[in-house]
Amino acid sequence: MIELEENLRFLNELNIKLNHIKDSMKINELIQELRKLEEESTKDDFWNDQANSSKVFFFFLSIKRKINGYENIVSELNNLKEMNELLNLEPDQDLLKELLKNSDTLKNKLDDLEIQTLFSGKIHFSPYFLALICCANAFSHQRAHQPRFGKTDVRIRRILALQNALRP
Repeated sequence: MIELEENLRFLNELNIKLNHIKDSMKINELIQELRKLEEESTKDDFWNDQANSSKVFFFFLSIKRKINGYENIVSELNNLKEMNELLNLEPDQDLLKELLKNSDTLKNKLDDLEIQTLFSGKIHFSPYFLALICCANAFSHQRAHQPRFGKTDVRIRRILALQNALRP
């Protein structure tokens, strides 16, 4: 089926994008940091210093959340690839529609993860971030005069939402 071949190509492109995001997020380094924090939290005197332990625990949860989010997307991508292969063997129109819908949903999740990765760390103090905010503000002003969003404006909406979330 042509739709399944195109979707498999689409999923492979998402896989490449996910690998780039993995490199940007430095997942392997985060996993090592998580292990260090786990070891630190098992020390006998760790919980005696509540100020330090709460900071470390918050950092631990933050890293764990990033890793889990990435791993959930990897798992979902693998499941969609398997579903694609199964539909090649045994076609079903309802499942095909669900597969295509879930593939698009995964792309949106990947776009969100990519944007979050761009806005994490020190990058949001860079000139790139400031230029992006300026573009988002200009788009926001333009949107006030033309309130309709098209499909191509989805990333801009996400950037605006993240911009609002980052404001103090």
